[in-house]
Order: sequence, then structure tokens, then C-alpha cells
Amino acid sequence: MNAPFRLSAAKVTAFALLALTAIVFGRHLGGEFVWDDHYLIENSALMQSPSGWRGLLVTDVWEGVGGEPTRLYHPVPMISLWMQVQMTGLSMIPLRLLNVAVHVANAWLFYRLLTRASIEPAIASAMSLVFAVHPLSVEPAMWLTGRHDTVAVLLGLAGMHASARLGEPRWPLAALAMAITAGGAFASKEPYVVLPALYFAYAILVARLPLARASIGAAAGFAGVGVVMAIRARLHIPTVGGLPGVPIAEQLRAYGTIAGVYGGYALSLTAGPTTRSYQGWGLPGAVAVTLAIAAAGLGSLWRAAKGSQTGARVAFGLAWFAISLSPHVVSLPTLGVLGNRYGYFPLLGLLFALGALVDDLRARARPALRSVVSVAVFVPILIEAPMSSGMASLWTSDIDLFGADFVENPDDPQTLYFLGSALERRGGCAAALGYFEKAAENAPDMARASQSLTACLVRVGKGAQAIAPAQNALRLAPSGANLYNLALALEQAGRLEEAATVARRAVQVAPANAAFQELLARVGERRP
Repeated sequence: MNAPFRLSAAKVTAFALLALTAIVFGRHLGGEFVWDDHYLIENSALMQSPSGWRGLLVTDVWEGVGGEPTRLYHPVPMISLWMQVQMTGLSMIPLRLLNVAVHVANAWLFYRLLTRASIEPAIASAMSLVFAVHPLSVEPAMWLTGRHDTVAVLLGLAGMHASARLGEPRWPLAALAMAITAGGAFASKEPYVVLPALYFAYAILVARLPLARASIGAAAGFAGVGVVMAIRARLHIPTVGGLPGVPIAEQLRAYGTIAGVYGGYALSLTAGPTTRSYQGWGLPGAVAVTLAIAAAGLGSLWRAAKGSQTGARVAFGLAWFAISLSPHVVSLPTLGVLGNRYGYFPLLGLLFALGALVDDLRARARPALRSVVSVAVFVPILIEAPMSSGMASLWTSDIDLFGADFVENPDDPQTLYFLGSALERRGGCAAALGYFEKAAENAPDMARASQSLTACLVRVGKGAQAIAPAQNALRLAPSGANLYNLALALEQAGRLEEAATVARRAVQVAPANAAFQELLARVGERRP
């Protein structure tokens, strides 16, 4: 007699992940290239060249497409995109489909990580499904450039699984895997430099390994990161960044703001506008958030020290959330945008802690109530899935994406800037000029708003009006490009002597730039 067919929790979870993500994202895989995808993929010569992978391997993200040098070195996701373009061309559906597939793989690895931590399978399944269709996951899944995050998270989760094997006889292989995954994640996006610390925390708190063995794993992770740092140094791509000279109070304010924003999104099953401007909270509120996280973490550690498995698992989840946000204290106040992608990896940490708490609640409940807990934990999916599907539909074009942000907050300077850029691509400067003007007015210290306003004013022949924003852009971001724009504005305004002086400075900054040299020669010929 044949045994009855039974589906394991793992198989049910895998099927549910595929079905749910297909429902939420499947209808929206087509559309146009959006945001940075225009520059990094659609119009990138490296992406379409059969030998383009070499350039992606030895240049930073923006320098590789003709932009100013940056600190961003992401060869792993960029080469994966190059490989796809070589196979399928610039067809959006297969490009975006792989993005979503990597995201689904992350949700599956997260499920396995929860069950490895002895969290009840139904609760682990619910947490992984909540992550799969959480609004914070939409941006990394739908945005091709979001692959920088999804690939890094895939590697990071694989490294955590490897750290659990440090106690086995073949632990050197696990340590090697941790080195490779940490280095690969750091070569996908810089904030994942924190992964070795999380590997150590997982090994100590969840896998309950001896300190010596956990330290070996962390050292392996740091070695992997160190190799990538050495490569960056050889390529003259800076690694060290920070907030030099910024008081500790301001850094606490930045951390509390970021933790409050992304923690709030995670727990309320929401996400913010794609282009929400960074605005620091008041110091008391930011410090209160930081202290609340620290108190919860220390309380969980105290319980872990008393032998509580739940305390150890919650402590790890909170450490995951807190540590993964820390690099953004450096970047977000400078970048000025609270993108939803920055909450993608921290979201997993909070869900890990929440899964441990729900698992403990279920274990303490009366037998009759345990099934109620196991069912109730799936309810958030019903709330977030329709919201995430609606958000995914906006990623079919720049106008839809940034237009939705504009409807929600018409005065946000970042939203105005990005919507203006989209309208300029679609219909030229006449359509975009008003948005750039308002962005520059609302955020006088936002360099790119002044840059774009200058360029558009020059293109429509209003050089005299372009001088002030050009000077402001140069003050905020001294560069050859901003010198060039100022020289163009001065030339149009008839101030040829000044234009020649500025153009000469631009040529000194970038002697090989043909456009700079042409401008200098033209202005020289027009001078009386």
C-alpha cells in the first residue's frame, strides 16, 4: 500500500513564495527603464559591449558610464546585468524577472535561516512571506539597479547559513564560504561591509558556537572584505568615508532618524515615497529611538545570558537591524534621499526578532490557542500584498514613479528634481524647467538641483538667468562639469572675459575633455 502524499512545510512555503510574488510582481515586469537604469544599463556602452565586463570590473559604477568618479564599486551585480544583456538584450521582462527571482531566493534563504534557529515552521513561513511582499521589498525587486541590494543580501544570507556550519568537521569550508560571501556582498554594495560582524553575532547567539570558532568565521569574513578593499585600492577607488568633524550628537541624530524611519516602515507594513528627502529628526526623538533599540537589545542579551533561547534569537535580530543600518549614518544625510531600498536588509533583522517572539508566544499559549497564533501571523500578508502590487505598478515608467511621489508631497525637493529629470528625458527642458526651479528654491544646498536648472536654462537660451544657479552648483560641488556649465552661462550672457577665465579653469581640471577645450577656443575667438 502506497504511503499518503504529504507536503512538507518547506515545500508549501516554496510554493507560496512563488505564487504570492507572481501575483504581486508578475503583472508589472514590463515597462521602461527607470531612474539610474537609464545610465547604468540602457545607455551604457559597457553593458552592450561583448568585452564590457572588463570595464565593469575595473571602474566604479558611475565612472564606467562617463560620470564623475565615486566610491561605488559594484562589479558583482553589474556583471550579472551585463551577462543578461548579452543573452537577452535590453528586454525589460527577463531583466526584471531575474531581479524578482533573486528576491524570492532571499525570502527562501530567510525561511531556512529561521527554521535553522528552531523557529516553528509555520511562523518561519509567515515571516518569509511577509518579507517577500513587504512594501520595503518592492524597490529592490522592481528596480534593476536594486540588484545591488538583492545580490548582496543573497550572499549575506548564504554566509549566515555557512556560519552555522563552523561547528562541523568541515568547518574550513564554511569559513571559506563566509570569506567569499562577505567579499562578494561588499563588491555588490558598500554598506554590506558589516556582514562579518553579523556572521559573528549569528554564530554566538543563534548557532551557540564557542567564541574561538565564531571568531574564526568573523575573521574569514573580514578577510574577504579586505581582499575587495585591496582591489579597490589598486584601482584607485576610495573606500574610507565618513562624517569627518561632525559632532557625535549629529551622528546620533542621523542614526535615530534612520532607525526610526525604517523601523516604522517595517513594523507598520508600509514604505515611503521613492524619493523622500532626508530630514533629520529632533535630537530628543532620535536619541529616544536609539536608546529604545539599545535597551531592547541589552534586555534580550541579559535573557540570553540566563539561558533563554528566545532572548538570544531576539538579540540577534535586533543586532541585525541595528548594525545593518549603521553604514547609512554616513551616506544618507549626504545623499539626501531616504530610499526604501535602505530598509530591505534591516527588515530581515526585525522580522527575525519578531519571529522569535511570536514563536515564544505560541509555545507559552494554551494548546487550543496555538493554532490561532499560527494562523494570525499570516494576516499581515493580506494587508501588505495589495499595497505592494500597487507600488510595483509604478515602476513601469519614470513619470508614473516620480509622479506618484509628487502627488503625495509636491514640495519635496528630491521628488521635484527626479520628476523634472524624467520630464526632461521625455519632453525636453521646457517641460522640466519649472520643477528644477522649485527644487533649487526649496533646497538651495542641493547641488544637483542647481546643476540641472543651470543646464536647462542654458539649453533654452536663458544664460543670464543660469549664472546664479551655476555659481551655486559650483560652490556646492566644485568640478569640471560645473565650471563648464558656468562658462556656458557666462558666454550666453555676453560676459566673454569671465567665460574665458572659467573655461580655462575647466580645462585645467580635465585637460583631455574635448568639450571643455572647444568651449575655451570658441570663447577666445569671440572675445574682442
